[in-house]
Amino acid sequence: GSDASGTVNGVDWVYTSADKTLVLSGSGTLGEDVADFGLFGGSWVAEHVKIGADVNITTGRVFENFVFVDEYEVDANNKYLCNPDGVLMSKDKTVLIKYPAGSKEFSFYTVPDTVKTISYGAFEFSSALKTVFLNDGLETIDTFAFFNCNNLLYITVPGTVTSMGRGIFSQCRVLNKVTFEEGVTEVPAEAFDRCRTLETVV
Repeated sequence: GSDASGTVNGVDWVYTSADKTLVLSGSGTLGEDVADFGLFGGSWVAEHVKIGADVNITTGRVFENFVFVDEYEVDANNKYLCNPDGVLMSKDKTVLIKYPAGSKEFSFYTVPDTVKTISYGAFEFSSALKTVFLNDGLETIDTFAFFNCNNLLYITVPGTVTSMGRGIFSQCRVLNKVTFEEGVTEVPAEAFDRCRTLETVV
């Protein structure tokens, strides 16, 4: 993408192609009402995303198809968000908004015990991950949460999960085993769409 900028819901965004950085500043909330691929023009090729103190993000869909980001940086004074291990989360760490899909730091990631919701597309295209350890206490796995995690081998969905969006494991091409713990009542539509190597669902 080339250099670009704009303003959405009071949030100013600037993408600089030279250092592949998207900076969000100003004051406002970006959520489902504006979330769309192309929200920040061609800046989905960004490798760095920096979020200012007064910017709130409420859904991972805001960064849909941001496949190269190695870390989400959040201003230390931000009242709404934090970034443990470069992962974008709500300040109280109950919502995991977006995992940095371009990060090669971890092949295994453990979701913190505080997390109740994994947001829309939160782990999409996170190609370094072989598994994600989901926490007991997790309640919601939103649509396309693990879409196209093309090295994800296995995952266990804890029994505390009561809500799952569609296509959560769609196009996880090497996914071999998915375990649904006792308590999970229904598997959502298209959960395993184009999962070519899936052998076991228990």
